[in-house]
Amino acid sequence: MMKKLLLTAVLFVSISAFSQEIKIKKGELLLDNKAVAKVDDKGRIYKFSDMNGKLQFDATIINGRTIGTQSDNGWVEYTGTNGHVKEAGHTEGTFTLSMGKLIVQNAMAQGLITKDGIDEAKVNEFFLTEDRSLSDARKNGIASQKTEAKNEDNLGVSIDFNGNIKNKNGEFLGFITRAYIDASQSQFSSTAMMDKYLEYRVFDMNKALIARLQCSDSDNTNESKGLKIYTDDGKEIPMSAKNGMNFQKPLAVDKIADRMIKKLFVNGYIGGNINVSGATN
Repeated sequence: MMKKLLLTAVLFVSISAFSQEIKIKKGELLLDNKAVAKVDDKGRIYKFSDMNGKLQFDATIINGRTIGTQSDNGWVEYTGTNGHVKEAGHTEGTFTLSMGKLIVQNAMAQGLITKDGIDEAKVNEFFLTEDRSLSDARKNGIASQKTEAKNEDNLGVSIDFNGNIKNKNGEFLGFITRAYIDASQSQFSSTAMMDKYLEYRVFDMNKALIARLQCSDSDNTNESKGLKIYTDDGKEIPMSAKNGMNFQKPLAVDKIADRMIKKLFVNGYIGGNINVSGATN
């Protein structure tokens, strides 16, 4: 949880757009030590009320995600007393690890909270409509990726238990290797992580190196940083796959290896240039 919050907070390192000092203390929001709102901050949901205790809105932070080619920085999700949901992209503010302060900075940028308190008229205007465009974009990206993966799976390229890559007719196209590497050689290494690091390499039929992919043995780390295939001609191909806790499984059933060779096949790096129907161009 702290690692995800830190990743979110790093996005806010900038010159502050707000001059007020923000504090949330004893159920109150203080700006420059002046109480301007009441806050119930149980769990990840922050409930903001005016100083008379009238609830105005709820807010929480949706963490950023990297899924294949789809990457976003997350957002603040607001819920009005009428049930309408609004999503707002992160705004610039002072560096902080406090979820509450990040939400307050965003609410101030939306005009919902001012130095004089919650602007009820602005709140009512804000929640007249709903806006879930950010979560919709994430859902559409995930759906698109699933369709893309299904099309790649239908092409029939596979890996045998010796690491040989074969097309749907069983013809040899090249081979793939997987090995642990030292943290100093990995782009996924971090002093804060206890992960181990791997590198996948794909070679053509003539044993020439085609592409590499580095990752850790943690699906969470891989999703956070984003998996990328680096081809020998300088291209980058984003992808997503999970091996769970088992990176010792044979290459024939290694999901990262499987997705890597299918991406390379679709992009013409092994087996010739093809389209999604599997026909060679």
